Parts: sequence; C-alpha cells; structure tokens
Amino acid sequence: MRPRPYSDARPIIHGWTYFGDAFFNVALRKAKSLKDAFVVARALVRNHELREHFEPSNPLLAGGANVQPFLVAHR
Repeated sequence: MRPRPYSDARPIIHGWTYFGDAFFNVALRKAKSLKDAFVVARALVRNHELREHFEPSNPLLAGGANVQPFLVAHR
C-alpha cells in the first residue's frame, strides 16, 4: 500500500491537522507506546475520511525508536 498525501491537512483545532489532533491530543495521551498511539490515530483518521468521503490517506509510521524513551519519561 502506497502512502498518499494526507487529504485533510487543513487545520481544524488550534492549528492541528485532523491526524495531528487524533495522534497528539487523543491517542498519544492514552497509549502505552508510540506504535499503539499511531494505530489508534490511523483508525480515527480512516473513520473521518470514510465519513467525509475523502480518498484514504493511508498514514504510515516510520521510525520512532528514538522518541519512545522520551515519551515514557514524561508520563
């Protein structure tokens, strides 16, 4: 599956894109890992795209291993 440019990159709430809001303000606050947060955010984005009849953006996660220790330390 090839990633596509995110179809809803418009700011929605306080300058966040829909994915940014789903990832940082929803999923990352509850998840135990970066990967878990991404899976939740991707599902939220997919549901949003289906509801709004957008072409699927198919977000992908690349990297993250260097960020995970900082996220754990700030919980």
